[in-house]
Amino acid sequence: MRKIKQLTLVLAGALAAYLLFVAAMRLRGPTPAQATALAVLNQPTPPVVGRDASDAFWLLDHEVPADKQASVAAELRYHLWTMIAALIAAVLAGADLFGMPVVPWRRIGWAGAPLLVVLVLASAWRVLPMG
Repeated sequence: MRKIKQLTLVLAGALAAYLLFVAAMRLRGPTPAQATALAVLNQPTPPVVGRDASDAFWLLDHEVPADKQASVAAELRYHLWTMIAALIAAVLAGADLFGMPVVPWRRIGWAGAPLLVVLVLASAWRVLPMG
């Protein structure tokens, strides 16, 4: 019990030190160079004209002709979201099969695990070089 109290005091002290540091930095205000940078950052962003790079992200490891890239990327996105929906449905169906009328919060957290696994694997599959 004593170790828990000590750990709580250490964590509370670290949190207090962090909050004091953040408050001091906010009260200090920006330097002239930072103020100039903030003025540039606060300018309105012009609207995107033309294509963005989202299609290129989805097609990293596919060789697709330029005229078909938008439709193929849309199909890949649709496939991903379909798989995520299927996994969510499987988790919900599994909960019904095992007869859990009241689901504890821990199990609800585990229900999101397949979604997290799919998102991590899909992102890794898209980003990491294959072959």
